[in-house]
Amino acid sequence: MRRILFSALAALSLAGCFGHEEYRGHDGRAYRHERWHNEDVYRHEDGRWYSRRGNDWVVRADVDLH
Repeated sequence: MRRILFSALAALSLAGCFGHEEYRGHDGRAYRHERWHNEDVYRHEDGRWYSRRGNDWVVRADVDLH
């Protein structure tokens, strides 16, 4: 029973560490990738959230992720 509880606790701890993904764009700028309401959104260095529409970045002021 202890092993199961320890394994579950370890899995939850690791999931918190890897909750988001951070990438570098083709221009070398960092951005963070998240899923929000079944949509891919990206947080750029300027602190705003964006989504992709074709080849364009669209600012998403309605995204509220911390």
